[in-house]
Amino acid sequence: MKIQRVHETRGVTRAELAEYFKELASCEAGGAYYGKGWQVILAEEKICRLGSIKLPEVTITFHGEEGVYHEMIAIFRLKFLRAGG
Repeated sequence: MKIQRVHETRGVTRAELAEYFKELASCEAGGAYYGKGWQVILAEEKICRLGSIKLPEVTITFHGEEGVYHEMIAIFRLKFLRAGG
């Protein structure tokens, strides 16, 4: 089944995300990355303020097969896991 999911990430730059998806994708065009059964679109980076802290924020839109999505998001979350402190 085809699905669309939107995730907002904070603390990871658009450049880091682009590099990651570029490695996975078979094709890239204008901020969109395409692989077998999936497509990811990265929005422009914004700055999120939490008090005096400024964090990069990027919205990621995933389109594709549900099974592919669940597999990709599990790996993605481990790759970009950040510890607080």
